[in-house]
Amino acid sequence: SWGASSSPSCLPTHNRHLGFSGLMSEPEGAAAGMTPEEEADQVLRQVVQEEDLLRHVPEGFDPEATLLVVNLPKASALEVGAHFAWYAPVVRVTRLSSCIFGKDASYLVSFVDSDSVISVLERHGRVFKSGASNARPIRFKKLHAEAAARNWFGW
Repeated sequence: SWGASSSPSCLPTHNRHLGFSGLMSEPEGAAAGMTPEEEADQVLRQVVQEEDLLRHVPEGFDPEATLLVVNLPKASALEVGAHFAWYAPVVRVTRLSSCIFGKDASYLVSFVDSDSVISVLERHGRVFKSGASNARPIRFKKLHAEAAARNWFGW
């Protein structure tokens, strides 16, 4: 089983912080008419700033075998795991609470080893298509464990 976290609700970040929906305008980038590629880049920047990513990696899992995947459509953990299983064996998929524009979802996808992450980064086309939805650009970020956290000697 890929293990899955619950599906958090997705209010755009700018609304979620205030606790109100619809009181603020769209994020500056969306209002400025970003391309889908620019929107994907913005989602990655904001998720990296907002989330403590290493905190979401389950104990016993190698953070360096985990990939942050952002700007996916709101898909189930099973759909995300099945998609990435075409590239490398998936161990766990965790949905993050960050939602930047209200239509994106971010996940941590844990693979069997760090070589699998490298394989995905080299072979994946950076596009996600699910069911009848349009293909959308996605972005990746490889997680890195702090050297001191690996063991007492730092290796």
